[in-house]
Amino acid sequence: MSVCAVFLSQLWENTLADSQDSESLKKQVESLRETNTELQEKVHLLELIVQISTLPVATVDKEQTLASLNLFFRDNILCDAFAVLLKVDPAAPYNVITCDGFDLQSGRELTRREENGISRTLQNSDNVCLTDLSAAAAPPMFARDSGSMLLLPMLIGGVKRSGLLVLWRQKPNAFPAKETGRLETVAMHVALVLDKTLLFHTTRELAYSDGLTGIFNRRYFDQRYLREFLRAKRYKRSLAVLMIDIDHFKKYNDALGHLLGDVALRKVAAVLEKNLRRADIACRYGGEEFVVLLPESDSSHAVMAAEKLRRAVLKVDFEGEDKMPDGVVSVSIGVAAYPEHGEDAGVLLNQADKGLYEAKRRGRNRVVLMDEEEAESA
Repeated sequence: MSVCAVFLSQLWENTLADSQDSESLKKQVESLRETNTELQEKVHLLELIVQISTLPVATVDKEQTLASLNLFFRDNILCDAFAVLLKVDPAAPYNVITCDGFDLQSGRELTRREENGISRTLQNSDNVCLTDLSAAAAPPMFARDSGSMLLLPMLIGGVKRSGLLVLWRQKPNAFPAKETGRLETVAMHVALVLDKTLLFHTTRELAYSDGLTGIFNRRYFDQRYLREFLRAKRYKRSLAVLMIDIDHFKKYNDALGHLLGDVALRKVAAVLEKNLRRADIACRYGGEEFVVLLPESDSSHAVMAAEKLRRAVLKVDFEGEDKMPDGVVSVSIGVAAYPEHGEDAGVLLNQADKGLYEAKRRGRNRVVLMDEEEAESA
């Protein structure tokens, strides 16, 4: 073999070796890129989990927790609409606790038709991805006929499918399998946050709720009243207090028994809740006595609110009320308002209490505003 031929042969062998080394390097680079992408995805998932775990769970206001959860989804989960549904009772329908992009009102309970639509969609699946809504119908309340939707059941309070995370994107096939796995992990941690939130607020509500009537108790009133009074004083706003007592309640209990007495207390509490504004606070003060806080209300508005409550109680049917001295179950109400009746929280409450006793003295079943003419009674 000539020297030229040997040279060309050696050059060819070196070129092949370089080519093989280049292919090997390319494969290594591609492998590193894939590993780097996976690591970035894992870091992003861990960042999401950290954000979820630091949501304000133990806050005074449950709405703050839900607002933070809503903000988390809007900032971190690239979706065109989302909803978080929750079953407070496993046998009850889902409630919408937070959503964005869907025509659903937070706090609304799903109808039976809507609940059945979710059950049909989920069946026994751990999650359902509707890749193309033009070919597969979404549950009725989500009202989407295109794009893709992901439904992720959540375990809350140890009850399977007691929560549901729903995500929607405008494009079909928008939830690849790898991302769905990450979103399942997100849903699991959201469920943990909801579990803590429910535990905290359920415990708190039990501590501040009257066990018999279900409205707030004296402990809650004492804290809330001081807060509302200081707020009114600081911002120079009005605040009214109603002290309410069921007339001749001891006689009602003695004549009909404590069980019917308890029913009467619950009915009166229900009347208060039904006939007050959302901003007003009704509490059971003790025994047959109730107290109502009316923020942003002066004495004239408070008297009108008290009269409305008094008349509403008279319209309720109480078993055995014909045995009462006046033939009906009625209430007496004392009214006081800041700043007219006291620049001190204790003085204001005492004025309302004096109004109540004056109403009793004048014959019951009436409203009395202390230091003013007796409110007109029907």
